[in-house]
Amino acid sequence: MFERVLLERIRAWTGDRTEDQKIGERLFEQGDYAGAELHLVKAIVEDERRKPSPDKRILVRLELAEAQRKQYRPGPGAGPPGKLTEAEETIRSAMDLAKRTGERALTLQCLDALATILGDQGDLSRAEQVAREATDIEATLKRRDPLATARRLNRLGLLRYRNQKFEEAVAALAESASIHEQVLGADHLGTANRMSELAAAYHALEQHVDAQRCLRRAIRVHESECGLESPEARADLQMLTESLEASGDRDGAAAQFERVLGLKLRIVGADLDEIAEAQVRLANRYTDWRRFSRARVAAGSGG
Repeated sequence: MFERVLLERIRAWTGDRTEDQKIGERLFEQGDYAGAELHLVKAIVEDERRKPSPDKRILVRLELAEAQRKQYRPGPGAGPPGKLTEAEETIRSAMDLAKRTGERALTLQCLDALATILGDQGDLSRAEQVAREATDIEATLKRRDPLATARRLNRLGLLRYRNQKFEEAVAALAESASIHEQVLGADHLGTANRMSELAAAYHALEQHVDAQRCLRRAIRVHESECGLESPEARADLQMLTESLEASGDRDGAAAQFERVLGLKLRIVGADLDEIAEAQVRLANRYTDWRRFSRARVAAGSGG
């Protein structure tokens, strides 16, 4: 999401990109991040000779930093971690130029990118500090994009969540979700995603009434827009079930599983194997709750 928004803004703001910059952007979109880096470095060298306006020089550095960041992937087969260090250095050079030339909007873009990079590095404290600095600067702007504000609040909230600052996370995530709902509507997928994230923070605080309220709203949209078996809907159902169980409402948890199973049974041409798996999951839940007669009914309901 970050890189797509970034590229769209760069193309809207700069009409005289060098050939290397254009090639670098094309390679980036194709997923060739190393090739993109090579051409964007050449574009920066060319810019040092041409001396374009500061905003154009900053934007190329933003692109380069994102190409460097994308070359690192955590987990098996991860890219070189040194690329994150290079990306941070690139962003800091762009941010220094933005601050020296008074480009406040681009300073915000640099802070957004730096927070993402620091989060990838696992430096959650510094990432949160940078994200908070971005929200503070944005609050002083006369003209503000509500969804940009919401994205920054969301980033700050998720960083606080990862840093186990759950109460502070709720504050930022709730404000982000509220803005999404005001701008996009309650039934928009983006709003549902924010509701799921807010629910996770409430769940961590064991504030189950609030968590369940958010999850019921999220799951309705995720099931409608993404499908009953989508990762989003299944994650909502899992968290909602855990919350209901934790608050002592096992009947409510069972009702959620039975509701989803009933919806699947009504779908024409439904995958019978998926339905059977859902019945087994429900039966296992009943067994865990020592409701053995209900478990037998659930396990045998598919024939």
